[in-house]
Amino acid sequence: MQNTGLVLPGFPALGSCVSYGLGSLTEKLPPFVMLPDLWGLAPNGTSNWSAGLQPATYQGTRIHAGRPNPISDLFPPGSAK
Repeated sequence: MQNTGLVLPGFPALGSCVSYGLGSLTEKLPPFVMLPDLWGLAPNGTSNWSAGLQPATYQGTRIHAGRPNPISDLFPPGSAK
């Protein structure tokens, strides 16, 4: 309820709604990012920053600070080349 305003799953998170309404400053960056807590994910996991009924462009992107590739699955693995 904290992220979407509703108890039922499948609705857009607040960050998704804000990025949908206000847009993005640049097309090179994701409009809605999520910085994970060091203690792990909150209950309901990655659904807490979902786009819900909106296009997938507004899905929250998880950023791993301090890693060589901070965005998972941004580049294909070496075995896919």
